[in-house]
Amino acid sequence: MSNDTPAVNKKDISYSPSLMSQIAMFPLKNPGDVRFVERTNGCVSVAVMQSMWGWTYGKIPRLFLIYTRSLVQTGSDKVDMEHHIVKIDKSFHLFCEQVGLAAGTSVKDVEQSLLCLSGTTFTISLIGKSPNGRHFIEGRNLRLVSQFHLRFNNSKFDYPGFKDDGDPSSYIQFSEEMWSMFTDNPVPLNKRITFELGKSARALDIYQWLAYRAYGLKKPLFVPWQSLKAQFDISDTPMYSFKQKFSRALNKVCKAWPEIKVICGKNGLTLYPCKSSLDSEEPVQKTPQPVKPRQVELNPFA
Repeated sequence: MSNDTPAVNKKDISYSPSLMSQIAMFPLKNPGDVRFVERTNGCVSVAVMQSMWGWTYGKIPRLFLIYTRSLVQTGSDKVDMEHHIVKIDKSFHLFCEQVGLAAGTSVKDVEQSLLCLSGTTFTISLIGKSPNGRHFIEGRNLRLVSQFHLRFNNSKFDYPGFKDDGDPSSYIQFSEEMWSMFTDNPVPLNKRITFELGKSARALDIYQWLAYRAYGLKKPLFVPWQSLKAQFDISDTPMYSFKQKFSRALNKVCKAWPEIKVICGKNGLTLYPCKSSLDSEEPVQKTPQPVKPRQVELNPFA
């Protein structure tokens, strides 16, 4: 673990929103001048649209939502469950430490990312077939946040808070529809691994997905490369490039979670039943030994 990785007790647990563990919701990097970024897992598609302030991308929104979901799960006094409000620490240093952001993280970068996150919208669609054999598509348009106030006490901005008591504390109020999805069936994560992989948005996406899929797995699961690319990357990325980047990020996950049993083959990835990452010891520098893959039917929302 590098020196700039926040220290945590290896038995500490983080929680990931279920949807964010099933599909990579946010871009890995700034996608530029595009209308939306889409990810697909089976018959479910999630399209994310940028806010009026720009795109939220990379590690910050991912770590922040894991942190927020963990506050909800543990019943933190920073969470107003009735009004779907999460308070943010006034101290930027303390906030970074608790979220898992490395020392030296820019206040400007965090505030900009959270600002863009607060204006982000999603369209979630489902393509299927009715009992009479007719194809259908249905969807929901979701706002992530309904109201927000962002200010750290060591930022250069100076304006009063929205509350009657004049409290300038930062907070985010999640929309009702997103809150119901946000609080449903969280995926437990090893906080040490989360923080260690938090420097790489791609590795963090892969870890969340593996933690979700490996839980309760009884037999090997095969996932084709094409399905992985649709789930983790944009359609314009060449397959050879995706495989290289995915494999490098997966190697980081395997080093942080040595108990995971996963093999990358010519046609896709095979995941084997393994020990939970919650029971993982300190990382060691080793790679899982190859096991003969066995293909099984993929059911991404089982």
